Amino acid sequence: MPVYRLVPLEPDDPEWRASAHRGAAVVRAPDEDEARRLASRTFRRPVARQDGDVVLGSLWRQPYAVKAEPLDDGPYPAEGPAAVLEPKAAQPS
Repeated sequence: MPVYRLVPLEPDDPEWRASAHRGAAVVRAPDEDEARRLASRTFRRPVARQDGDVVLGSLWRQPYAVKAEPLDDGPYPAEGPAAVLEPKAAQPS
């Protein structure tokens, strides 16, 4: 299974407040879309919003906000279940 490195392009964007993690993440998944979905689900956190606030989808799922690059080499095994591999403390919600 492929391994992807997801890198937020503008981690200071206020919409990142809905994510518990704003740094690079390494995800093993069948494809890029699933890697983004796993990161989105793993790092989501509730955010108080005011009436009229626009609710956007997770920035982890947005190509304009997060660069996804396949990792062909490195310490991450391709074998195993789909999962967020880094940061290691990440647990799906």
